[in-house]
Amino acid sequence: MAHYKIFQITEQKLSREEYITEDSFEYHNICDFADGVCNLDEDEEEQALKSLDKILKGVFKRKGRKLTYLGAEEFVNDWIAYMKAKMAELDNQNIKEFSNLFNLRCMTEYTHRNYEDRFYLGEDGEAFADSLGEFVRDIYTYNKKGDVFYVGGIVDFHI
Repeated sequence: MAHYKIFQITEQKLSREEYITEDSFEYHNICDFADGVCNLDEDEEEQALKSLDKILKGVFKRKGRKLTYLGAEEFVNDWIAYMKAKMAELDNQNIKEFSNLFNLRCMTEYTHRNYEDRFYLGEDGEAFADSLGEFVRDIYTYNKKGDVFYVGGIVDFHI
């Protein structure tokens, strides 16, 4: 069983009582990518925070739970180059196995960095977690360099 994280990313600093928890996710919100969600202990949460530095390298600078947006031009350019390279591999022999919708969706959602971790953008309401590609696309589209975000709750999910 593989374990990954869901990171709550917000524009406002939250109190611990406002963090997402395993109770924030109903089955229908996670069933497309996970079969269970659970809370992390303090050590696991600290390790998860450190993993953000690698996952979001070049997109955010992290200091504790504060994230400063650096821009995503390099990330997006690398992602586009990755998709172009994959598309260039297509030929008459492999088109049937390569071109199904799931593979194309994976290429655009999971990016060249290949992380399964998810991102929940929000402070309240029903929790839903986006892939890395969806998260960066939203940040890249609607924000500018220097914008500040915060990491709220972090939960584990398994597939």
